[in-house]
This record gives sequence, C-alpha cells and structure tokens, in this order.
Amino acid sequence: MDLIPSRGLCHAVFLLNRAAHLRENHSENEWVERARRQSTIMASALNLERVAQTLVKVGLVRTAQCISPVPELDELWIDANSATFLAIARVLLEKCPPPWLEAAVSAHGLLLEYIPTTDLNAMRWLGEHLEDLLIEAGRKLQATTEDEFARRLGNAAELVVLRAKEREGGQTIHVARISDSFGYDIEHRVSSDTTRIEVKGAVESSSYGFFITRNEVVQARRYATEWVLMQVIFRSAIALRDELKFDDIIGVRTLTSDQVCSLVPPDTPHFSWTASARVRPPVDFWSPHALDLSETVSIQLTE
Repeated sequence: MDLIPSRGLCHAVFLLNRAAHLRENHSENEWVERARRQSTIMASALNLERVAQTLVKVGLVRTAQCISPVPELDELWIDANSATFLAIARVLLEKCPPPWLEAAVSAHGLLLEYIPTTDLNAMRWLGEHLEDLLIEAGRKLQATTEDEFARRLGNAAELVVLRAKEREGGQTIHVARISDSFGYDIEHRVSSDTTRIEVKGAVESSSYGFFITRNEVVQARRYATEWVLMQVIFRSAIALRDELKFDDIIGVRTLTSDQVCSLVPPDTPHFSWTASARVRPPVDFWSPHALDLSETVSIQLTE
C-alpha cells in the first residue's frame, strides 16, 4: 500500500493514532477495533486494517510491547481538523516519500510532470499547501540522499587508502572505525615512522573542496608532518555500485598539515567554528600521489 497522503488516508492515520494514544493496545486487532469504534462515519468506511499493517511495516508504529506510534505523531490525535490532517500528510511524505518525490522537486520549484496523475489528484485536498508541502519534503529527501552519498564516498576512499597502505607493509590501523575523535582516519606505521592520514572522498565535479572539522585541524597542528590529508577522486558511477574496481579511481592527491592549517582562519570575536567548515584549496597546493594498488583490486562497498 502506498502512503500517498489522500484525505482518507490521513483520516485513517488520525483514527488509529487516536486509538493508540487514548488507551494501551497489546495487539493490532485490538488497536484496529478501538479505532473503528470511534464515533465517526469515516471509521467504518476506511480500510483501517490495511492502513494499520502499512504503518507498522514502514516503522511509523511500533508493536514491541504495545502499539506505539513514532514521536512525530504524538500530538496529532486530539482534534480531527485541517491542521492535524495537514501535519499528518507532512509526516507521511517525509517518513515514507513516494518514489517520484526527489525527481519532482528541482531548484526552481515543483515539476508536476513527474507526479502520477492519480497521486496528484489524491492530494488535491491539500489545496494551497500542496506545493509547499511537496517541496519541503523533497528538499529534505535530497539532503538525506546527498549525506548518504557523501558518507559512501568517504567510506570508499578510506577503504582504498587502507588497502594500499596494507600492501606497503608495516602496521595499518583503520582508526576511523574505532572513533571519530582521532582527527584522522588511518594510521600507518613503518619502523619508527608514523603517518596519520585524513581521507576525503570526492567525484571529479566536487573535488575542488572538502569539509574539515575543528578536531581534524587541531590534530593536523598537533602531529605536524606526521599528519596528511589524502583525497581520492572517483568516477561518479560508484554511487550505483556495491563493488569498487581499480578503474573507478580517477586519481589521488595530498595536502600537508601546514597547507590545511593555512586555509583555516583562527577564531576571532567575529569568526568561530561550528561542526565543520568547507575549504577550497588553491589548485597548486595539491600534490599528486601514487597509491600502491593492484589493477585487479576489488573492494566491497556494502557494509
């Protein structure tokens, strides 16, 4: 069952949500029956069983010990009014986005041609709120997708560098898997020499800059020549793959700790850090780097 927020679906969610909040229910059948017994014509007209099963399936309702809706639904059971139904529609779109939502929202607004006619007609009751609601949910979805892609790139880059350093010999530790507090991702020790590598992944179109945290800069200053930033640039096709091959790597390049620190201004009364900062190094700062990787290398990207 799709969770396109039609008025009927939002009313069904309201009734089930209300039944779950008014009294503890220990089974789906008990929960649905209490929702159906509410004094409203819609309670008997809606397919509450199917809606209840879908809410559980998509994680909007938990059934571990008793029926428990997610916190986003906590306040949406008191009044069956337009504001409540609108808020329920927002929850449905954000928690269970339809497959067309990301494509339908562009930098310029809503592209109606990407929305199936049946779905669009089902949401017409939202009136003047429809466009804003879809754009808001679509932008949140796009941000989540971008975050996931960035995480995937970062993981892929770390695995590439890790595999290459293991081939060089010595002791290689993937410290990023232990904690984020190190301020770098990979530690490579050969005899008495230690290299602490902060790894950044990118595709060619985004390789001009990267995000860096305050702690990474602090550790760059602390470890000086032992600390290095290494950027691995991939072909964008890896976003769709579970396995990385040698040909997916366009190139690798590095910045020294001094170069990174020179890009970050010190705190002043007019400037201070938040979680991270985006830096864009001059092109001539970068030094190409040759990783020791076999041309037959194959790295699984799925966790």
